[in-house]
Amino acid sequence: MLATDASKEAGGRGGEGVTYADITRAQYFQLQRQGLRKGWHTLHDADRMQDDPDLDSRFVDVAPVVRHAQWKTAISHAWQYWTDDSIHVLEMRGVVSGLKWIALQPSLHETRVPIFVDSQAALGALAKG
Repeated sequence: MLATDASKEAGGRGGEGVTYADITRAQYFQLQRQGLRKGWHTLHDADRMQDDPDLDSRFVDVAPVVRHAQWKTAISHAWQYWTDDSIHVLEMRGVVSGLKWIALQPSLHETRVPIFVDSQAALGALAKG
């Protein structure tokens, strides 16, 4: 599974990050069921995924998979050229970087890779095509 993020700070600073973690076949199908059932309404912020009785039930299926994953950094760098772009454009650039990284991994060819995106605008653009 892959997670992407972008940030934009005052003064043109910020950057993008792509992380990944290996998951089992059963975990993949668990994430797939959650995606089909709840779509983009899924929380993957591991800091908030403690055993909280007030946690919305739509987040519960994803929490154990994300919390216990061994996340590794694939891409992490500061913006050099796109500092004036909208945060939505920067989030999309982060997703595209993640997709390019997947394309460069022969072991991931012909597999489905769940991708966590924290931008509704980027997710909507990706879903629409």
